[in-house]
Amino acid sequence: MNGLIFSCRYIDSLTTQLKVIETAIDEQTKWLEANRDAEADRLKVHKKQLEQIVNSIVTKLSGQNSDPGGVDNVPPTRHGHGQNSLEK
Repeated sequence: MNGLIFSCRYIDSLTTQLKVIETAIDEQTKWLEANRDAEADRLKVHKKQLEQIVNSIVTKLSGQNSDPGGVDNVPPTRHGHGQNSLEK
C-alpha cells in the first residue's frame, strides 16, 4: 500500500515538474523568436537558465525516486518566481 501511495505522489510530482519544464521551454522559445538577432552571450545566458531549471527538477525527481520519504520534502516549483525564474 505504501508503494502505491508513493507511486501516486511521485506521478503527481512528475506531472507538475514536467509542466514547469514545458513552461520554461515555451518562454525560451518565445524569447528566441523575439530576439533572433541576439548576441551569442545573451543566447548562452538563456541556455544556462533553461539548463538550471531542468537540471534542478531532474535532481529533485531522482532523489524522490530513491527516497519515498523525499516526496513530501520537495517544495512545489512554480516557474516565474525565485531561483527558477527566467531572465526576461
